[in-house]
Amino acid sequence: MNKMQEVVGLAKDLATEREGNQYPVANLALRAFDRGINEYDFDEALKAAVSEGWLTLTPDVGPKKLGVFKLSGR
Repeated sequence: MNKMQEVVGLAKDLATEREGNQYPVANLALRAFDRGINEYDFDEALKAAVSEGWLTLTPDVGPKKLGVFKLSGR
């Protein structure tokens, strides 16, 4: 749960830095890795954030085909 909250926080930070309402998951992953979150924990945190309604994910688009996300306004 703590990793999910950290990933959601990073997603919110990313959203405030860029215009628009969709943001590359690749950028979010890089920020998480820089914070010391490993790939497995990032994937699990992203899944949890989507399942709990914090983020909406559109897979297989964006740079590197890792998808894009939107903040869900929760």
